[in-house]
Amino acid sequence: MYRSAVPLLLIVALSAPFPTSAQRRLTGDFWEAQGFVYTLGSGGDAGRTGASLAWRCAGPTLEVVYGWDKYFLGRQGNVQVTSSVDQRPRSGAWRLGDNNRSSAMPSSLVGAFTRAAKAGRVALFTVRDLSDGETPLDAFSLMGLTRSLQRLPCSSD
Repeated sequence: MYRSAVPLLLIVALSAPFPTSAQRRLTGDFWEAQGFVYTLGSGGDAGRTGASLAWRCAGPTLEVVYGWDKYFLGRQGNVQVTSSVDQRPRSGAWRLGDNNRSSAMPSSLVGAFTRAAKAGRVALFTVRDLSDGETPLDAFSLMGLTRSLQRLPCSSD
């Protein structure tokens, strides 16, 4: 269940082009900041930057948060997210975060997605703003995820 928006400090850290004191490089393409391990988007749609894919603990539960660089209105607080790991797509309605620039994966999908991501190379995400149909694409390298998740106390192998 999505309980809070991505903290402002994380949004700033994720959008910074160079490491800041609030973030630390882990392994592969992963970073750590404010209780999150995350990777940054690597292109997807031309001219877009600032997308992030993050894992964090929400109490004892692992949570996956997808953040993007545009303000979305959503429809009744939801956006349509399609994710795929190495070309195996899954989609569904995700609750739009309080900041309208992120969404947490429904908890029922986190385990299967994380297992696929640990075995995969690339995750692709699209988010469709249900208010106007805008659908940006973001690509994320998964290199280093397995080792990076070991930093989170709620992550089980």
